[in-house]
Amino acid sequence: MLLTSINLTKSVIELFRAGLLSHLPGSLLSVLCDVHHAMLTVFYDKWFRDRRSVGDFQKTLKEIESICRKSIKNLLKMSEKVIDDVEHATANYVENLKFIDLDQQKHNAANQGQKISKADQRKLKNYAV
Repeated sequence: MLLTSINLTKSVIELFRAGLLSHLPGSLLSVLCDVHHAMLTVFYDKWFRDRRSVGDFQKTLKEIESICRKSIKNLLKMSEKVIDDVEHATANYVENLKFIDLDQQKHNAANQGQKISKADQRKLKNYAV
């Protein structure tokens, strides 16, 4: 991750020096940070979506730089889409979680005279607060 960030920082500085970021609104620092963040987000998306390996690092970096040279706004849109997709997936995951009150299950079993199996005891022990 550190090597990726260093390379992307270098690319952002090169884009700035080439004058490709001057049309973006905001302070210099916020523009540089936004572009770096977008590059890192799109890099991450390409890396995991395409199941890339260390051998694909340079290829992926060149793809991101190429996108930037063609259109910074396109890169920013791609980054927003990736973030929206991740947030949507996370929201769906959270909606499908079910709460299980382990203390209540333990209490109910004890009140009904049931013995808790050793496997369930180990599970409950792992959830101790």
